[in-house]
Amino acid sequence: MEVGNMLRLKEGFEYKSLARRQDTKLEKLIAEHELLKKVAQEEINNLQRQLAQSKNSEAVRNTEIINLRKMLEHEVCQKETLEREISILQIQPLQTNLDADEVTSGDTPYSSAATFEDLNLSLELLKGLYVEMKFQKPSKIQAISLPMILTPPYKDLIAQAHNGSGKATCFVLGMLSRVDPNLKRTQALCICPTRELTIQDGFQDDSLKIMKDIERGNARCQVLLFSATFDETVKKFVARTVKNDHNQLFVKKEELSLNSVKQYKVTCLDEVAKILVVKEKILEFGQKMGQAIIFVNSKRSAAMLHETLTVIGYEVTTIHGALNTEDRDKIVKEFKDGLTQVLISTDLLARGFDQQQVNVVVNYDLPVKFENPSEPNYEVYLHRIGRAGRFGRKGAVFSFVMDYSDQMIMDKIDQYFGMKTIEVPPSNSEEDFKVAMKAAGLM
Repeated sequence: MEVGNMLRLKEGFEYKSLARRQDTKLEKLIAEHELLKKVAQEEINNLQRQLAQSKNSEAVRNTEIINLRKMLEHEVCQKETLEREISILQIQPLQTNLDADEVTSGDTPYSSAATFEDLNLSLELLKGLYVEMKFQKPSKIQAISLPMILTPPYKDLIAQAHNGSGKATCFVLGMLSRVDPNLKRTQALCICPTRELTIQDGFQDDSLKIMKDIERGNARCQVLLFSATFDETVKKFVARTVKNDHNQLFVKKEELSLNSVKQYKVTCLDEVAKILVVKEKILEFGQKMGQAIIFVNSKRSAAMLHETLTVIGYEVTTIHGALNTEDRDKIVKEFKDGLTQVLISTDLLARGFDQQQVNVVVNYDLPVKFENPSEPNYEVYLHRIGRAGRFGRKGAVFSFVMDYSDQMIMDKIDQYFGMKTIEVPPSNSEEDFKVAMKAAGLM
């Protein structure tokens, strides 16, 4: 099969952190901000009415977009001023210089998008991005991949990018920009695999059947495949679902590990020592700074840890594949709403779970391959640590090492990603963990 254009993304997100203490002007600032929001919304509605009544010429459309942009930027600026005063930490991704501003794949030239307006999106989508989602600029993966998605002849795309880098926005905008709301029929399909289906290989078979059915009705259907990880098996599978002239965006495995997250390994003599570290060090400090997810490898480990922590007085929730859908949804909602601070999970939540308040992840059990427990599961490790440090926020990951086998697994993980995990001194003292938390930007 002829391989399409492949770009290799380099690390490069800049982030800004805004935080100051609340002052006596809080109530006045909030009132002013609410008024600004109301005025901004009225102006947006007015612009949309004027645009709908115009002849929709290109010049008129561009003028209205510029006005909308200026007005939204003013609203965002006012919002950030308020948030600085009331001590709400906000970290927004900023676009960095791209390696290539223009790329040609086959006969199709692509220019990276410096702003969302460069993508010729509708006013409704621009409003959603700037007003509802509070986006400012495309992230790196968005700047490169969205022109590929939205530019005729709409080639298929296989894209890889770091966890929390904005991949979902890419394919969602791709779908929404192509959907005609006047056509009352299915025009876009989003398929998300569950871990259980992937293990059973059912997802691959079902996906191929779906693709064949779609192609019979529309041979020009565009296929977009996004993930933080693509092993060789998955690459061979996705090659069967895309056309020969598809585009590809891949990241070197050495560049996948998140720089914004500090990664530590903690030596524990036995299971009791692991529980004590969770109780006395990680939860004591971590709960004061945000939420934590503790990953285990089995439902049995999850139940044991849950019972132990509950008995000694900690409020924790646990999720795994054996729970019914209603219970799982309830647990996830409580965690997302901030009603619970500590969540024990199997790898059910390792992929795609987005909770920005999570800044501590614990690998209570190291991720290993089911069929060969002496080998690390590199993809699962990457997805696990990606639950902290979403969109460049600070975070800490603590991986427990109990014996020689665990040490070998961590060594292989370090070698695979080309990194060196920081070791917490064997004494596991309170001061050692304070130092680690401070280095991670959490204290």
